[in-house]
Amino acid sequence: MTLDDDDLERGRDSARRVPARSFCQSLWSQVPPSVRLSKPVLWFQNKWTSPAFRIGFIVTFILFTVYFYYGLLLRHGTFLPPFAFYYTSAYTPPSNPNLPSLAEIDGNWRPTNRVVVSLSTVPHRLENLRETIHSLLQQSLLPDVIYVNIPNGVNRRTQEAYFVPTFLEELQRQGHPIQILRGRDYGPATKLIPALENENDPLTLVVTVDDDHVYPHDWLRHLVWFAGALFFSSFLHLIY
Repeated sequence: MTLDDDDLERGRDSARRVPARSFCQSLWSQVPPSVRLSKPVLWFQNKWTSPAFRIGFIVTFILFTVYFYYGLLLRHGTFLPPFAFYYTSAYTPPSNPNLPSLAEIDGNWRPTNRVVVSLSTVPHRLENLRETIHSLLQQSLLPDVIYVNIPNGVNRRTQEAYFVPTFLEELQRQGHPIQILRGRDYGPATKLIPALENENDPLTLVVTVDDDHVYPHDWLRHLVWFAGALFFSSFLHLIY
């Protein structure tokens, strides 16, 4: 049997119309089973088909993303740091010709006005107030007085009775600048109002603190210096 040119051309056209997938399948069928790969090449290919592995991977990815963006929020105050860089500028420390520079301040520097520290607490934290008071007494700039505002009676929310811890009375007897103020319970404002009622000089710098923090050695000195540099401003110092 002989093939003419027309038969050869029809054969070529038929070969061109064979799909590539069918061609690959035909080649694969000719490969011996012993040569074919029976296991996945990558270690996670078998695990990925497991629903438990997929759920664990997704949960881990979400937790990592939340942790990462929470760190950005704490560092920049926004979930998108480019906005922080775009809308803010570099901080320039204030300057006051009547004050030494912050780098020149030593442990002997004091402002010309009176500096007092004021705080309050709740009954169940009175005994734990010791570390906070000690950190305030060890400041490089010792306050003129530390007001510890302890209301009379009981706490309105917990109904626990207020009392004066013995260690506070002992510190007073030792001559430390601590003054215990007893009076009305103003709620959260108790840390400030009794001190304002006890101070007469409008130039007195009143610094309120929390009862559950230990404050760094130079915390008050730096805070007072910035308050003197920008006198008509309020300042907040975060302690973690």
